[in-house]
Amino acid sequence: MKDIIYKIANRTTNMNHNVDKSCNWDWGPGVAMFGLVRFYEATGDESIISYVKHFIDECIELAYMRKSVNTTAPAMACFKLYEKYGDERYINICRDYAEFLMNEASREENGAIEHSLITRTKVGEVWIDTVFMAGVFLVKAGVVLGNDEYIKEGLKQFVLHIKILQDENGLFYHAFSHNTNSHMSGCLWGRGNGWFAASVAEIMKLLSDREFPAEKDIILDALNKQMTELIKFQCHNGMWNTVLTDKDSYNESSATAAFAYGIFAGVRMGYLDSDLLPVAQKALEAIIAKTGDDGRVYDVSHGTGVRDTIDEYNLIPKENIMPWGQGLTLMLLSDKLYGI
Repeated sequence: MKDIIYKIANRTTNMNHNVDKSCNWDWGPGVAMFGLVRFYEATGDESIISYVKHFIDECIELAYMRKSVNTTAPAMACFKLYEKYGDERYINICRDYAEFLMNEASREENGAIEHSLITRTKVGEVWIDTVFMAGVFLVKAGVVLGNDEYIKEGLKQFVLHIKILQDENGLFYHAFSHNTNSHMSGCLWGRGNGWFAASVAEIMKLLSDREFPAEKDIILDALNKQMTELIKFQCHNGMWNTVLTDKDSYNESSATAAFAYGIFAGVRMGYLDSDLLPVAQKALEAIIAKTGDDGRVYDVSHGTGVRDTIDEYNLIPKENIMPWGQGLTLMLLSDKLYGI
């Protein structure tokens, strides 16, 4: 399996990350860089962290072009770059984005951060994607910068998004619209649910030696409810579909990688039951089968904004290599192989 993770990392350093045609400082490249950072932490491969540094340095000026929830994602790699190289530019970006999320990002009346894009900074919608792009970032910023207010706000966003987006069955809707007072298409989207499972693993790693018991209890209760329902929809081949509850929807790799990562990490840290390990192992084997000899992870759905109908999610293409598929798979394998 170690040869596979090296192939995936090397392929991720040899691809076009600007797949959404926005710019390299956006959520997709950010997830890929985060995955590469995890690979570096696991292996110590200096060529990989050098690549991440070069990539961030090449587009660092774009970080201030238009701040949004999505453009927070690349800043996650800057924590590691500052730790390794000591360049103040990196930690300044982290601090600036934390302040943006704390004080400038558009919010619902209850305080939930509205999901914003590089092309739309105020959408009047709450997306499950935000827990990964903003919630994890705020908790990380709080730990690194020694600011408990950042941590509290990051955890608050988890709690609010659970309240707004978790269905009674435990799965998460993609989004909620304040304008229509509805979950819009009503889609229980695969990657969106994957964002939640992976995000819980991230914050539990960060807060393993810290308190915040009330928030943790709410978040872990939501995760366990999600898992209870999620396992019902795993396909016979180990994958999950892009629309979780639609058996005719296509298998989707980024969601499957995120679920496997969330389960392996959760069982290891003790907040998920070990009975889930066969589920994660089956998903891991499925992802390995979806990985080409060149390290490309196949069957990753393209960028997916909120759709008007559930059927439209099934029309999202999956033919090209996607940075978030590479990044989430690197997170999965780094955790499984190295406990990182």
